[in-house]
Amino acid sequence: MSAMGLTEFGGPEVLRALEVPVPEPGPGEVRVRVRAATVNPVDTMVRRGLAFVSDAPPPYVPGMEAAGIVDAIGAGTDTDLDVGDDVMAVIATSGTRGGYAEQVVPGRVGGANAVRAVA
Repeated sequence: MSAMGLTEFGGPEVLRALEVPVPEPGPGEVRVRVRAATVNPVDTMVRRGLAFVSDAPPPYVPGMEAAGIVDAIGAGTDTDLDVGDDVMAVIATSGTRGGYAEQVVPGRVGGANAVRAVA
């Protein structure tokens, strides 16, 4: 899948289109097809190498907040969300898990990382 990410730290010019694996939701998780993502001040700090990124090697995909549509639910996930629901998500970015991607698994649903959007 496509994502905007970085392999080195720096200014906005280090962001580039990357191909990363499609994330699969595990138990307690949902996957969101991203329609929009924010540029959070922490995301700019991550891009510059000034905030925690991950113990994983690059590439890194920033994006702490995203909105989109639930397109998969992990087995055994207890949630009132359904595939097709509009949601917003707060993402604990790590490695290639960030909102600047076509799809993201924000984290555990019990932690309220993905919530139904209100129109």
